[in-house]
Amino acid sequence: MSFDILAPVYRWMELLLAGRKLHRCRCAFLEEVPTPQHVLMLGEGHGRFLVECLKKFPNTHVTYLDASTGMIEQAMKRCDAIG
Repeated sequence: MSFDILAPVYRWMELLLAGRKLHRCRCAFLEEVPTPQHVLMLGEGHGRFLVECLKKFPNTHVTYLDASTGMIEQAMKRCDAIG
C-alpha cells in the first residue's frame, strides 16, 4: 500500500481527523529520552516527528525510511524548512 497519493494532504487529514492530539501523542515522551547517538525511524511518514527529533537531538545521526516516495518528499521539505 502506498501513501504517495495522500502525502500532499496527509497533514491536513490528520488535523481534521485528530486535531493536534496525534502529534502530541507522538512527542509525549520525547523529553524523557536521553540523547541517543543513532535513531532509526521506519515508516515515519510525513516527517513531523522526524523534525521534532532533529530539533531535540541536533547531533544525533538519524536514519529515516519510508515506503512512500511522497511521504519522503514531505519529510524532506519539513527538514529543509528547519535548516
